[in-house]
Amino acid sequence: MGNGCLFSIDDGQFVSQERGSVKVNTDGAFTAADYSGATGAVICRADGSFLAASARRLDSVASVLMTEAEALRDGILLIPQGTLDRVIAIPRSWCLSGDRAERTGPR
Repeated sequence: MGNGCLFSIDDGQFVSQERGSVKVNTDGAFTAADYSGATGAVICRADGSFLAASARRLDSVASVLMTEAEALRDGILLIPQGTLDRVIAIPRSWCLSGDRAERTGPR
């Protein structure tokens, strides 16, 4: 399928989404020059169909880590109330997705 929501890449490996789940993909952007940023989040159903999305500007943010955390928060808040599906959250930031000591650097 050509649907970008159905599969994701995590550490170079494809991760397929299980039936009965929703996937939350998030990403943040940070500009150190003026301490501003932005967040983005997309939620898809297991069949790859679109469920919800958001984008937000951050006028004052302390770091890239805070920007990525805000993006993950925005994605979690998008999950419809009463959802009984399994939730798979996939932050795009290497600093939120595991042990940084095992990483070779930003992706």
